[in-house]
Amino acid sequence: MFSGQTIVDQLENKGLSWKAYMENLPSVGSQVEYAPTIGSTTVKLYAQKHNPFMYFSDINYPGSPRLQNIVPLENNLKSDLASGNVPNFVWISPNQCHDMHGISPSGAALIGLPQCGYPDSGLDHGAIQLGDAYLKQTVQQIMDSQTWKTSKSSIVLAWDENDYSGSTGGPGSPVGQNGAVLGGGHAPLIVINSAEGPHKTTNQLSDHYTLLSTIQHLWHLGCLANTCSPTTSGTFEELFRP
Repeated sequence: MFSGQTIVDQLENKGLSWKAYMENLPSVGSQVEYAPTIGSTTVKLYAQKHNPFMYFSDINYPGSPRLQNIVPLENNLKSDLASGNVPNFVWISPNQCHDMHGISPSGAALIGLPQCGYPDSGLDHGAIQLGDAYLKQTVQQIMDSQTWKTSKSSIVLAWDENDYSGSTGGPGSPVGQNGAVLGGGHAPLIVINSAEGPHKTTNQLSDHYTLLSTIQHLWHLGCLANTCSPTTSGTFEELFRP
């Protein structure tokens, strides 16, 4: 469990709302490690390791009011978009069949999605296809909403690792033994803006600190730890439209 300030503190101090939508989370604020459990078998669709809010002591403690902001994605995102009751900052974590990760073949068979199971080759093409389809559906759901059409909003699609391209990192990645950079390899990040404008790209070496720093700059939140140093973060604000 980590202590210290987080972006949640910064958002709340600025009067900005936030909510995390977790696919297959069994209930609001649930502290389970994996879900669902079918009979005597736990199928690891929801994985707490993809819910970063649960790793901070000022969010995850008994009776924490902030746990009410961590909700099952199913129906909640749809209803919030329909009502217009969408927070300023939204985090979405798909389940492990929809985030291109995959689960055990036995678990995948149990839920009727054999293509989500890890293949012997390790090349999880089935999980990638499931992720592509889910991404298309979810992004379209957001972009079809009145909230999207009537606000200045952005969607950030971020991957946390690329097992196929080594362990190259960003400016804030730690360095291990023999000078090896402990990063996640080259992975894409895509920004979709509700405001129209020209297509932009950047080849700037970036990581999740860069994304956090960019959000902090855009909302004038200040910085935290590594985002306070341009040598370990920087920003790509040019990808966002005012």
